Amino acid sequence: MRSREYDLEFRERAARIRDWGTILLVVAGLLWGWCAVLLMTEYTIETRTGFEKECAARLFTDRGTANEGVYAGDYCADERDWPEALAVLGL
Repeated sequence: MRSREYDLEFRERAARIRDWGTILLVVAGLLWGWCAVLLMTEYTIETRTGFEKECAARLFTDRGTANEGVYAGDYCADERDWPEALAVLGL
């Protein structure tokens, strides 16, 4: 009779751990998805004068906003920086 109690307790604990693992896996998947959205989608920003400007996706830019935007005074250079996206991924 005692072994049955231990077996039931073990199964309950294993189910709890499995449920936590599933929840953590879903959260990790959501964070990876958010990182992909930040890096692969185009976005708009509002300039100081009130106009909206289209910015290319951070992952697919070639120069311009990704590398030389700060030197040219580009508004897109300050938005969606690599460290922010990687911080989401690091979580």
